[in-house]
Amino acid sequence: MVYSREYNEGSGNYWSDDSVGYYKANEHPQEFDFTFDEVTGLYHEHGSAGTAYIINVTKDVGGGRVREYYGIHLHISDWLRLFKREMDRARQGLPLTRYLAQRAKSVWWVNPKLCNPVIDSSQYNPTQKRNQDKMVA
Repeated sequence: MVYSREYNEGSGNYWSDDSVGYYKANEHPQEFDFTFDEVTGLYHEHGSAGTAYIINVTKDVGGGRVREYYGIHLHISDWLRLFKREMDRARQGLPLTRYLAQRAKSVWWVNPKLCNPVIDSSQYNPTQKRNQDKMVA
């Protein structure tokens, strides 16, 4: 389910009178970008086959307000690749990657192939030869 909450930055009270919840799909963007440091939670999707995780992302919307997006889906293999990639980038002193979450009907999914900068597949070896052509960029 697409869901988000907007509240005053630094208040620490996400459910106060000044917070606003958004529940309808048309109250949310079709897509938004985020960086690894904007991820504020990671949860296992219960009832699934164990391949999907859910992340929460907190974005600064200006005017001292932040908006936390809940329930952004990501396959576990993509999460592990994302984490490994960001650790490599941090060690090299490179800027964070901007990832894209896209709404598909009533949920968001992270599309790691649509990130900026684009993943250079020459840095990562496929586990099997037949996967070479499936790697990004």
